[in-house]
Amino acid sequence: MSVDHPVSMPALDLLGIGFGPSNLALAIALDEDARATGRRLKTAFVEKKPGFAWHNGMLLQDSRMQISFLKDLVTLRDPCSPFSFLKYLQTQGRLEDFVNLRSFLPTRIEYDGYLRWAASSFDEQIHYGEAVLSVKPRSTGGKVRALEVVSRRADGSETTRIASNLVMAVGGRPLLPAPLAELDGPAARRLV
Repeated sequence: MSVDHPVSMPALDLLGIGFGPSNLALAIALDEDARATGRRLKTAFVEKKPGFAWHNGMLLQDSRMQISFLKDLVTLRDPCSPFSFLKYLQTQGRLEDFVNLRSFLPTRIEYDGYLRWAASSFDEQIHYGEAVLSVKPRSTGGKVRALEVVSRRADGSETTRIASNLVMAVGGRPLLPAPLAELDGPAARRLV
């Protein structure tokens, strides 16, 4: 199978690799900042999974979260956010039922529904089913000015994106690219 030359996309202010809860919370924070300031960054996220997924295989019937629902994607940062778990419950017609439970620990299935609900607001920015192949610096005058990220879709086609900033959401088990994994010291520890 031959692969066509990569398609190059316009420059982004920020590209996120991975789209789980961490980068989802970042997308929400950026969106809320844009609404408040009127300055919207050009952002995109690349996720190798074909759709949003959180803790696949751990969504057992009636299993509950071990943390408070107040540690959702936004409440500790902005209790009035329209992306809170409580707002999700309200949109689903479940707020009153949840408040009347004997526990404020949602089921894992319900929390997964919340994360999917929040993620659906960013469908235009997320490129599911793309695996990142490489990240290379783009230098000008001896300084790295941007990063070139090449990813491959399931059909084998490749896309090149240029971004000023890169955020890697490495997931529950950090898997850093080889050049970063070889770093040592405080800078490397901040990456994980």
